[in-house]
Amino acid sequence: SRLHVPMTVHAGENASVQFIEDAILELRARRIGHGLTLVDDPKLMARVREERICVELCPVSNHQTCHFTPLGEPGRHYPLKDLLDEGISVCLNTDNPIISHTDIAKEFFQASFAMGEGGLTLYDALRLIKAGFRNAFMPLPERRATLELVDQTVLDFFSREEVVATLTDLADLQRRQRLQTQEPG
Repeated sequence: SRLHVPMTVHAGENASVQFIEDAILELRARRIGHGLTLVDDPKLMARVREERICVELCPVSNHQTCHFTPLGEPGRHYPLKDLLDEGISVCLNTDNPIISHTDIAKEFFQASFAMGEGGLTLYDALRLIKAGFRNAFMPLPERRATLELVDQTVLDFFSREEVVATLTDLADLQRRQRLQTQEPG
């Protein structure tokens, strides 16, 4: 930290929030790997948000080691929604792809499952993707160029007619399902 080398510190996966605070204050971590217990300390969450420290969640590994339940079900809930709601920069990662038998697509599916009914919104997924690039440890010009490339790729993807049609169909299906659940018996 004295040399101003940006670092990620794994903290708060199966340990108290104090480990996260120590990683930030003593090690000057710019990214926190896991950070699951961060939600236990609202003041530290505010500091993480204000200092723009990124939390790297690894949903597959986190569920394997901590046994979270989906929102709306009893048990320990995965903190992804709470962190996003607090405006904290969050990205998804693979903690140990070989041990956890995972890849980034599986991480997004697990994150969506953890969000409960409705899963991740498209906006949330894009926000998580961009946070990973925005908080990469690379020089600012490279980060900016990468973010421009990501933006262009996303724009190109969502400009395709078949993607627009699929998203429109999904939105219509969700609207019909909501209307059905609102109709009296």
